[in-house]
Amino acid sequence: MKPMLDRSAITGMNFGSVVYPVNGTLGPRIQSDWQLVLLHSGWVKITIDDRQLLLEPGEVCLLEPGHREYFQFSQESPSWHRWIALRPVSPDACPELKISAWQLKIRIITGMNQMMDNLMQLQQAGLPDDHPSMLHIGMAAVELYRTAANPAASSALRHPALDHMMNYIRLNYSGKIGLADLAGVAGLSREYLIRLCRQYNRMTPMQMLWDYRCQQGLNLLNGSGLTVSTIAESCGFAAACHFSRMIRSRTGQAPGQIRRQALQLE
Repeated sequence: MKPMLDRSAITGMNFGSVVYPVNGTLGPRIQSDWQLVLLHSGWVKITIDDRQLLLEPGEVCLLEPGHREYFQFSQESPSWHRWIALRPVSPDACPELKISAWQLKIRIITGMNQMMDNLMQLQQAGLPDDHPSMLHIGMAAVELYRTAANPAASSALRHPALDHMMNYIRLNYSGKIGLADLAGVAGLSREYLIRLCRQYNRMTPMQMLWDYRCQQGLNLLNGSGLTVSTIAESCGFAAACHFSRMIRSRTGQAPGQIRRQALQLE
């Protein structure tokens, strides 16, 4: 399973973590990348051409190449943010990322933080920023933002309660989720939610959750250098053996086989 972004449209990537002091500034500059900015503390006011965006702790935005930017950081406390920047082959590459009709900022998704953590760990292990495994994780993080910020980018569900449920799964799939959680988000009883899911998707709510987790796991198996146990944990599996069983039941192959095949294609 490959990311929806076009790999051939991206020439490289960089990422990092930085803490700006009180009253810190950055720029002005012309943005050259698609840059995902995750703010963890403080705040930052970003002037993008003639409009302003206030990013607060726990929020993430995607900056678009070709625009003039100026950053003003918190006047009360240091501001910590992390970023992933994808370098396009040209400013008009990746039209699917154009954000004029989207929410410009959203809450940070759990999966994004884990992908960022994985990138930092791989960097500490000595992998270069442009290693295929690193690039795949970076593209997956941007794709996760794209899906969450633009509901039209994901397949439309035919009942709004199921749409709410799937949005919750996308944001929280790496954590512990039960049927009661999904029913609460959907605003329905457990029994009615099960009936709706079977009607529209031919699966129960929990089957839809595990299916989504497996999809994310396959994505990482095919495109990252993470261990099977790390992938299992980041996708919400309590044990690697459970992850392996579910992947084998869906694909007929063990995670190790899928990983070896992916490496042969690189």
